[in-house]
Amino acid sequence: MTAGSIVLAYNLPAVSGLKLRKVYSEIFLGKITKWNDSAIAAANSSVKLPAIVLSQDFLPPALETVLKNLIELMAAIPSVSCGRWPTG
Repeated sequence: MTAGSIVLAYNLPAVSGLKLRKVYSEIFLGKITKWNDSAIAAANSSVKLPAIVLSQDFLPPALETVLKNLIELMAAIPSVSCGRWPTG
């Protein structure tokens, strides 16, 4: 069995519901560096975008894997909370 998830999220105060699917690759390639880039603005014409630097943050791979597994387990077994495992 395999399972995996990747989440692309943003934290931009006072802005929500951005359409970013068409620009993800340009963001990760470093071609888009500010939130008010014309490519982002074109897909979000009704949103006032700030002229601030767009930063990328990544979790270290090992920590990311541990957190993903913990979240999946807690979702699958609601009676188990973090730090209160029945065994182990």
